[in-house]
Amino acid sequence: MELKTASLVFLAAVLLSLLVLKASWAISDRNIMALLPLPDVRRPVDICYGDGSIWILDAGGKSVIELDSSSREVSGEFAMPSSLMTGRGSISLSGFRPTELLWAYGKLWVAGNGLHGAVLLFLDPSNGTWGAVEVPNAILYSYGPVVGGWCLARGGGRVWTLVGTTAGALVVEVDPHALAVVGYSASLPGGADICYGAGALLILYAYVKVTPYGIAEVTRLYSYDPEEGRLSYFTSREGTSTIMFARGGLLYIGHTPPRGQSYVLVFDIKARSYIKTLETVPGAFSPINDLLVDSHGDVWFSEAGYFGVCGGR
Repeated sequence: MELKTASLVFLAAVLLSLLVLKASWAISDRNIMALLPLPDVRRPVDICYGDGSIWILDAGGKSVIELDSSSREVSGEFAMPSSLMTGRGSISLSGFRPTELLWAYGKLWVAGNGLHGAVLLFLDPSNGTWGAVEVPNAILYSYGPVVGGWCLARGGGRVWTLVGTTAGALVVEVDPHALAVVGYSASLPGGADICYGAGALLILYAYVKVTPYGIAEVTRLYSYDPEEGRLSYFTSREGTSTIMFARGGLLYIGHTPPRGQSYVLVFDIKARSYIKTLETVPGAFSPINDLLVDSHGDVWFSEAGYFGVCGGR
């Protein structure tokens, strides 16, 4: 037990020392977590901050681990149950593979693969209760079974996710207080990442096209208007866009072009206009894994083997 605790504390210390930010802007760095030797079946895949604690999603043990943000000591662990009850009966979590964690509106929200019969899982850490956001009949009857959500975002008083069905991908809007789906859009081809900013949900979607020069990857950005329930085209670029962050009406996208180093693109969300490009690590061609912008406007990013800051003051 001491070895597990020490490894988790070391993990948190490495992550926090890299950030040099207030704890409320804690960032997940999956590359760093993957390189740390953890005992037994521990496999941390995501991290977030909320309510004075650092929360780590452990995919190996299927649990959420709580670390005190001041002492950096393990203060709790919440194991996922083997099954959960919904209005339609029991759903099994035996095949569920958690991938993403979000703190929003007093709860922890978990997305992942193989979640049949539900959109998301949630955890109320005040009492240790796990629950599932049920799939509404309107989605089941129109689009078939749901295989769980991927990508998480908060904004506009809602939790947002993308879910897969037998008929395609949906944008799903969850009321975090009613713990229920209150809206969805069916006009989405797919998505690699989502974030909320300036009253809109922004969605990255990547696809491959054949050109006279070979196969090329293209990333498109879509904007979803929750008020109108309308999805519209924003912009596109050749290459791979992996991560987004919205702050102060601006959208920051980590992008790797077909040729050249990775950089951060900056857009005005309301005007839907390109503003500038921020350089990252010279000669680094690996995708940007994580991205955030602090209150000073400094843009923090991580790539495989690198962590840095660009733009800002």
